[in-house]
Amino acid sequence: MTSPISTGTAPRVAVAADVTAIPLRRPWRWISAVVLLCVVGLFMQSLLTNKNIEYPAIGRYLFDTHIWPVYG
Repeated sequence: MTSPISTGTAPRVAVAADVTAIPLRRPWRWISAVVLLCVVGLFMQSLLTNKNIEYPAIGRYLFDTHIWPVYG
């Protein structure tokens, strides 16, 4: 019966100096970030330029004494 262990030399193990690391390209990450920034920008533009939003009314209701007990 033959032995499963080889009598030859051991395989060469790669050393850190032998390995060249190449960063992965992730184009969908960049594309999704650009799309998300565009959506957030359009949302902010609609909030700031909408003439139907009454900002004093929002502040009045937000800081009303009847509203604050709900938060506590």
